[in-house]
Amino acid sequence: MNPDYIFLIKGSWAPVLICELMMLNLKVTEIISPENKDYSILVIYFSDEVLDFVAEINKIDCRLLGKKYTAQFKTYASDLYEKF
Repeated sequence: MNPDYIFLIKGSWAPVLICELMMLNLKVTEIISPENKDYSILVIYFSDEVLDFVAEINKIDCRLLGKKYTAQFKTYASDLYEKF
Protein backbone atom coordinates (compact mmCIF):
# COMPACT_ATOMS: atom_id res chain seq x y z
CA MET A 1 0.00 0.00 0.00
CA ASN A 2 1.42 3.37 -1.05
CA PRO A 3 1.19 6.35 1.31
CA ASP A 4 -1.06 9.25 0.37
CA TYR A 5 0.90 11.91 2.29
CA ILE A 6 4.24 12.13 4.05
CA PHE A 7 4.97 15.00 6.45
CA LEU A 8 8.17 16.00 8.21
CA ILE A 9 7.22 17.63 11.52
CA LYS A 10 8.76 18.68 14.81
CA GLY A 11 8.70 15.63 17.05
CA SER A 12 6.84 17.44 19.84
CA TRP A 13 3.81 17.84 17.52
CA ALA A 14 3.66 14.18 16.51
CA PRO A 15 1.39 12.89 19.33
CA VAL A 16 -1.12 15.71 18.77
CA LEU A 17 -1.30 15.19 15.01
CA ILE A 18 -1.43 11.41 15.29
CA CYS A 19 -4.36 11.66 17.71
CA GLU A 20 -6.23 14.06 15.41
CA LEU A 21 -5.65 11.93 12.31
CA MET A 22 -6.68 8.72 14.08
CA MET A 23 -9.92 10.42 15.18
CA LEU A 24 -10.59 10.89 11.45
CA ASN A 25 -10.10 7.12 10.97
CA LEU A 26 -6.89 7.58 8.99
CA LYS A 27 -3.99 5.15 9.22
CA VAL A 28 -0.86 6.93 10.46
CA THR A 29 2.67 5.64 10.90
CA GLU A 30 5.36 7.62 12.72
CA ILE A 31 9.01 7.24 11.80
CA ILE A 32 11.68 8.72 14.07
CA SER A 33 15.20 8.99 12.71
CA PRO A 34 17.89 7.72 15.08
CA GLU A 35 20.17 10.53 13.86
CA ASN A 36 17.69 13.38 14.44
CA LYS A 37 15.12 12.74 17.17
CA ASP A 38 13.86 16.35 17.00
CA TYR A 39 11.77 15.55 13.92
CA SER A 40 9.31 12.83 12.98
CA ILE A 41 8.03 11.62 9.65
CA LEU A 42 4.29 10.95 9.57
CA VAL A 43 3.10 8.61 6.84
CA ILE A 44 -0.66 8.91 6.23
CA TYR A 45 -2.90 6.50 4.34
CA PHE A 46 -6.47 7.21 3.19
CA SER A 47 -8.91 4.39 2.59
CA ASP A 48 -10.75 4.32 -0.74
CA GLU A 49 -14.01 4.93 1.13
CA VAL A 50 -12.71 8.21 2.57
CA LEU A 51 -11.43 9.36 -0.83
CA ASP A 52 -14.73 8.43 -2.50
CA PHE A 53 -16.76 10.25 0.16
CA VAL A 54 -14.68 13.44 -0.12
CA ALA A 55 -14.73 13.30 -3.94
CA GLU A 56 -18.52 13.13 -3.94
CA ILE A 57 -18.91 15.95 -1.40
CA ASN A 58 -16.56 18.19 -3.38
CA LYS A 59 -18.24 17.30 -6.69
CA ILE A 60 -15.00 16.17 -8.30
CA ASP A 61 -15.21 15.53 -12.04
CA CYS A 62 -13.79 12.18 -13.11
CA ARG A 63 -13.42 10.62 -16.52
CA LEU A 64 -15.69 7.68 -17.21
CA LEU A 65 -13.99 4.39 -18.09
CA GLY A 66 -13.46 4.07 -21.82
CA LYS A 67 -15.07 7.47 -22.52
CA LYS A 68 -13.64 10.87 -23.43
CA TYR A 69 -15.88 12.91 -21.12
CA THR A 70 -16.16 13.53 -17.40
CA ALA A 71 -19.00 13.41 -14.88
CA GLN A 72 -19.29 14.28 -11.21
CA PHE A 73 -18.08 11.41 -9.04
CA LYS A 74 -20.78 9.36 -7.29
CA THR A 75 -19.84 6.70 -4.74
CA TYR A 76 -22.53 4.24 -5.83
CA ALA A 77 -21.04 4.17 -9.35
CA SER A 78 -17.35 4.25 -8.40
CA ASP A 79 -16.54 1.25 -10.59
CA LEU A 80 -17.55 3.27 -13.70
CA TYR A 81 -14.82 5.92 -13.23
CA GLU A 82 -11.10 5.91 -13.90
CA LYS A 83 -8.89 6.17 -10.83
CA PHE A 84 -8.24 9.71 -9.64
